[in-house]
Amino acid sequence: MIHCYDEWSQIKEIIVGDCWNCSNTLDNTFKLFYWYNLSNKLSFNENNIKIKEQYIKERSEDLDNLANILKSLNIIVYRPDSLKKINRIQTPEWVSFDHPCDNPRDQFLILGDTIIETSPFIRTRYFENQLLYNVLWEQYNNGGKWIMMPRSRLIDENNNEIRFDGAQCMKFGRDILVNVRSEYHKRGFEWLKRHFSEYKWHSINLCEDHLDGKMIPICPGKILLNSSVYNKRHLFPSIFKNWEFLLHEDLDQTQENIDEIYLASKEINVNILMINENLAVVRESNYDTIKILEKAKIDIIPIIFRHSRLFGGGIHCATLDLNREGNMENYF
Repeated sequence: MIHCYDEWSQIKEIIVGDCWNCSNTLDNTFKLFYWYNLSNKLSFNENNIKIKEQYIKERSEDLDNLANILKSLNIIVYRPDSLKKINRIQTPEWVSFDHPCDNPRDQFLILGDTIIETSPFIRTRYFENQLLYNVLWEQYNNGGKWIMMPRSRLIDENNNEIRFDGAQCMKFGRDILVNVRSEYHKRGFEWLKRHFSEYKWHSINLCEDHLDGKMIPICPGKILLNSSVYNKRHLFPSIFKNWEFLLHEDLDQTQENIDEIYLASKEINVNILMINENLAVVRESNYDTIKILEKAKIDIIPIIFRHSRLFGGGIHCATLDLNREGNMENYF
């Protein structure tokens, strides 16, 4: 059943991604979205870069382990279909290659009882959602609503469209915080406000795109906030004036490799998953993150979760909550 109004109440149902046959097509949409992390590697001549099989195998093992841990907590876990092979994809305007559903948080927003397919930034992810359609049809048949944002044609010269990821949003009951930086974001923000007027919508220009690469609400009244944006607390809407911001300084120490493209920033360690407001899933090597959370009286499930920067997502990115116990409450 689709029922999700916050980021911290008890998870009952969740999706865990799948990374088989992951590769990156270095077209203009890819470079535009990842420009910050690619600034020293935009001279790559390859059009398509296949991630090493060893890394895919290790990441897949860690995703499977995460799914099993969640099942052991009596959480219902769904998985996308695996991408059996890399396929050529095409629209009337362009040709690319498809991508597995490894970070489902990007392409969907679960809002209350509604599944929202957001409008992708990158051509290679244009048909990615179809790998989850078996799960989504099951949820729809069980009473969930299912809609789609107007999709961008993803042509270089067109700015009059929506390009928007679900990970730009954080849910706080009736209030939704949305990272809005570009005209693409503004159009997505306006679409959400127009279609879901029962919520209170708040915009913030905190980062390039995904909020969960900089912050995670861990319970009512507390936000884990990375040091890279900690001095931007004044940008938060006034409703957060009585909330506590926990300083997060734990950076990913993965060594840069000239042969690999790292799609997530060093702040990815903030990307944790709250099982409930007293329990978090955290990479076992994130020692400082664990200390911060334990100080806040939160229990930890430490897991191995390799190659988060390489695959462009941490534990939060690689999952998608479908059902949490919380309701549309007012936390402010």
